[in-house]
Amino acid sequence: MIYLCNIFYRVIQVFTLTVMSADRYLAVCHAIESRRYRTPGYSRLVCITTTIITSTTTTTTTTAATYTTTTTTTIRGLSVWRSGLRHC
Repeated sequence: MIYLCNIFYRVIQVFTLTVMSADRYLAVCHAIESRRYRTPGYSRLVCITTTIITSTTTTTTTTAATYTTTTTTTIRGLSVWRSGLRHC
């Protein structure tokens, strides 16, 4: 559970910094045209959307990683998956 929270916070930091960079770009380069998008309500919507995307991405990635590690068995330098053999 701690691992999942750690991944979640790292991913949400990336998305939040990306959104903040886009906001700064709009504020500096397109100040007049972007005034209607830079409101508190729109900011809340973007934050909620960022959190939902991060939750979905983190949950999917962690579930896939857990499934992959629990279904792989190593026998003499070969990894045996349910779908067949592959070299390490």
